[in-house]
Amino acid sequence: MHRFLSLSVLSLSIVLAGCSKSESPVPDYEPTPQEERLAGLIAERLQVAPDVAWSKYLSDDPVHDPERETELLKSLTEQAEPHGLGSAFVESLFDAQFRASRQWQRLRIEDWRRGEELPADETPDLREDIRPQLNRISAELMEVLVPFQDGGRPGFRAWCIHWLSEQGIPRAVAETATQPFAF
Repeated sequence: MHRFLSLSVLSLSIVLAGCSKSESPVPDYEPTPQEERLAGLIAERLQVAPDVAWSKYLSDDPVHDPERETELLKSLTEQAEPHGLGSAFVESLFDAQFRASRQWQRLRIEDWRRGEELPADETPDLREDIRPQLNRISAELMEVLVPFQDGGRPGFRAWCIHWLSEQGIPRAVAETATQPFAF
């Protein structure tokens, strides 16, 4: 197994283990186990973005691949009904995930172009390693989304943004990823 995949599994374990230990920015807000699971999956998906950025940086591929994203959104929205989800919600959620990922990819690539230390790990293979990982996370997200179709409980988005930021995800990226949810 590639080193970055091992690190991703390790970071997910750390993320999930620390999920309920976060101090909430919303007074008296206690996340439910489903909210913690959703936040953990969003974090896991976003934590793949630097690997995607590194792969694209090395191959000089553009960050945005609108054709691929359109294909993915179509596939995911087709899976909505069997999961008891509305297609508009699924499209909104995954569009937010794609935009957040692109946002973080661009930040990382800008950092590297400005001279920040480059990753020492082996180059992840976008098709063989990263995309299967993203597909697995997307499938897991589909399994937990039903209770969040109405935007979730008031306070969830604010808590989730705060918690994602504590996991090392840039706040602006966390804000983008959580746009479909209620503040």
